[in-house]
Amino acid sequence: MARLGYYSRPGFLIIGAQKAGTVALSTYLSLSPHIVPASKKEIYFFNPGTLEHLRERGVISAVEQKLEFSNPKIFKQALAWYHSHFPLPCELGRYGITFEATPGYLYHPDAPQRIFFYDPQMKLIVLLRDPVARAYSAWNMLRNFGQNPDSPFYQWADFREFDEAVNDEMDKMAAGDSAPEPGYVRRGLYYEQLARYFEYFERDQLLIIDSRTLKDNPALVLERVLRFLGLPTFDWHRVRLRHQHIGKYEGQMSEQTRVLLRDFYEPHNAKLYELLGHDFGWQ
Repeated sequence: MARLGYYSRPGFLIIGAQKAGTVALSTYLSLSPHIVPASKKEIYFFNPGTLEHLRERGVISAVEQKLEFSNPKIFKQALAWYHSHFPLPCELGRYGITFEATPGYLYHPDAPQRIFFYDPQMKLIVLLRDPVARAYSAWNMLRNFGQNPDSPFYQWADFREFDEAVNDEMDKMAAGDSAPEPGYVRRGLYYEQLARYFEYFERDQLLIIDSRTLKDNPALVLERVLRFLGLPTFDWHRVRLRHQHIGKYEGQMSEQTRVLLRDFYEPHNAKLYELLGHDFGWQ
């Protein structure tokens, strides 16, 4: 249907951050009668390597040896694949809107330009979490991947202790190593990530949400999202907003590593607060 021109386009994207509440926000928004999610939460279409991956799988043809996101010969086929993940227009109704949520969009440097190329008027939602807590949560997620060798996520498992993983990454960063993954520390550099988006999008196209507020007062945050999207209000107290995707942690972060990360992030957080005109109070 998408290849024939009958498809829906996302009206907004939840772009991150990883381990900051994107699952919860996606789940909650899907309860609104005016919001219909994509067939899966994370599509990764605007992440580097996606088109190459599609070519390898035979989803799009190898028109050229080197794929480029702006190549119209290939991009048209890739768009059909992307749009196939969204509900058809008849399933949205007159006032419906659809979306997807891929946390990697905030982190990967090429994503802002690619999203802008797709739709310069796109509305973007960002959830930010204390970068120290976010890093520890991400490590626990990858640590848990190692519990099941048969899982497709096993290849991403990290068997190092958190202290070792953080120190390894910070040493590589100091040496100029730009490898993006697993990015426990790098993914918390929100100032740099948002600054890239502000090069392409107007400030009012981005809604920045504190993940703590989503957890403590989800109805308040969800009403903010509806206003941001220009959608009718909804009585969120009619539905049960359960906590979503709560990870299980192994032990606690050492105080030494906590202090190391706090000191590292302090100047980066200060720049973020100035950029947004808001102090998140991360200590």
